[in-house]
Amino acid sequence: MENIWIISDTHFNHKTMIEQKWRKFSSIEEMNDKIISNWNKLIDKEDVVYHLGDVCIGGKIDFTKKILPKLNGSITFIRGNHDSKSLTNIISLIIDYKGKLIELIHNPEKATKSTKYILHGHQHKSGKQHFLNKDKDIKYFNTNLEYNHMKPVLLKEILGRLDKK
Repeated sequence: MENIWIISDTHFNHKTMIEQKWRKFSSIEEMNDKIISNWNKLIDKEDVVYHLGDVCIGGKIDFTKKILPKLNGSITFIRGNHDSKSLTNIISLIIDYKGKLIELIHNPEKATKSTKYILHGHQHKSGKQHFLNKDKDIKYFNTNLEYNHMKPVLLKEILGRLDKK
């Protein structure tokens, strides 16, 4: 049976992630290699992956030719604020997982709030993680790599964590 994985803000090739010390790597290559390695250790070729935006910075051709072929899984991209329209036109997606409607979006402030669960990225360790707690009927989960040990997260794990709150 296929697994469903969620990830966001990989920021392949984004030197600011290292320069601002948001991520502890000595080079872009080391960061890219670690993300690819973590991804492929968890995700099988037949697994489903939803990438919730900000895939890469600095060379989409490099990403599509050099990085994307290395990533396991069937990937659906949601556009982030750093992604081009050539990658995807999907801004938000609502999926049904075992009877639970879940909105997948990059920027949580732009969510429709028409579901009980909103999975998002966009917020980094330098920013506000929990400003969305005012929405008592909605459960948010930040899928940014920086909050998830530089790894994708299984959808069923995310829902398990949210339902315990």
